Amino acid sequence: MDDLVGALARIDARLESLERRVCALESRPQPLIPSVSAAATPEKELAAAEQSVLPQAENIFSVAGKAMLGVAGAYVLRAIAESGSFPKLAVVVLALAYAGMWLFWAARAAADAPIARAAYAATAALIFGPMLAELTLRFQVLPASIAAALLSAFVA
Repeated sequence: MDDLVGALARIDARLESLERRVCALESRPQPLIPSVSAAATPEKELAAAEQSVLPQAENIFSVAGKAMLGVAGAYVLRAIAESGSFPKLAVVVLALAYAGMWLFWAARAAADAPIARAAYAATAALIFGPMLAELTLRFQVLPASIAAALLSAFVA
């Protein structure tokens, strides 16, 4: 009879361990099931360790896709500036706001998503640097002193 009670306790412990694993995989809250034996066994300690789930990593492909779309948007702004369909000053303001928006998104990204923060900041830099050079050298819309001030503000 003692073997039967011990076997039932081991089966119960394994069942609780499996339930915790399934709940952790499904990322649902744990059901409140009272345990039969109060003694801590290695199986229960292992199940408790498996219960602590690390935060989910963000989808790297999604972040990279957003960054690529950001760079594509910068190319659209460049095409608009080159076509001359809008006043150049309006395109300058729009381009500066666009690069600033990516920098703002980098600052506002979730704290547990360092890859997203870095990708959005890199996207802002990849947009702002060439855009500032083109507006200063090629389109000659910005004087060099204003470009230097904008670059200093962006870096700060």
